[in-house]
Amino acid sequence: RRGSYSSISCYDCGFVYECKSCEMPMTYYKYPKAHLKCLYCFKISQVSEKCPSCKSTKIKESGLGTEQVEDEIKKIFPHASTLRVDSDTTNTITKLNACYKKIRNNEAQIIVGTQMISKGLDIPNVSLVALILADIGLNLPDFRAHENIFQLITQVSGRSGRHDDNGDVIIQTYDPQHTVIQNAIHNDYK
Repeated sequence: RRGSYSSISCYDCGFVYECKSCEMPMTYYKYPKAHLKCLYCFKISQVSEKCPSCKSTKIKESGLGTEQVEDEIKKIFPHASTLRVDSDTTNTITKLNACYKKIRNNEAQIIVGTQMISKGLDIPNVSLVALILADIGLNLPDFRAHENIFQLITQVSGRSGRHDDNGDVIIQTYDPQHTVIQNAIHNDYK
């Protein structure tokens, strides 16, 4: 997911910051300055320290975004060069090509991204792929959710160990026995 967190909500009353136009939860971004953004109509809103509904100060972020993953990776591996590839950092073909060139030239040791880096890119020298919260989309209200997650796991796993190198894949999930996760692990597309 893009941003730092998928949504912001109040732990006391359950209020969720939603776009006034789309009625969809707004995504929280830390950078360049803390704000909320609707990923459908792109409206921007500010976050207050108090809940607009009950005035509680127990406002919490939920859902993991690429900005947050990138921040954590930089803390764990401070000397590694990290590149974030998502629709926010590569919103033009020029920026996407620049990121792909950095990846191909081994200018980034760690790549953090959304599903856009899993599809159709031949990236040499990738020896490890990690899917964080791989099952997060399994319970979306979409009849294609299981197929989409299977495809995503299969596609991103295929980025590791291409060409002559061996590769590993780590799938972080709360439900490792789920049929979709097991089918993806065993490449059982039928």
